[in-house]
Amino acid sequence: GGGHQGRAWGEGRGRDRRGGGAPPPPPPPGGGAGAPRRFIDDTRTSLGCDVLSSLVRILGQARANPHDAYHSARCLGVLFRGCGEGHRARARRDLDAKRIVAAALEVGCRTHARLEGASRE
Repeated sequence: GGGHQGRAWGEGRGRDRRGGGAPPPPPPPGGGAGAPRRFIDDTRTSLGCDVLSSLVRILGQARANPHDAYHSARCLGVLFRGCGEGHRARARRDLDAKRIVAAALEVGCRTHARLEGASRE
């Protein structure tokens, strides 16, 4: 099967069901304003995936899956508010985020009120 379809990211993870796993590590101290930027950079380095391009790609599928696009827009809003201009500029330049957000906003206006609100953030 597809594994995690129908399950939210991180749902069902954490402690091993057999009881032998350790809880996830605590967040690094000091969160603060640089936390979104560190999260974007650390995710790319440690997991080998680019969280921004993944979220923008999911947002671009708003017509087919507005619920996932809504959650992607919410995540992008949080990350862009705290990540600094460099990541926002890269998203606009390399990921075509401006066009994708506009398309998601159009879908949201017609079909999914929460997507519309999250796309405007």
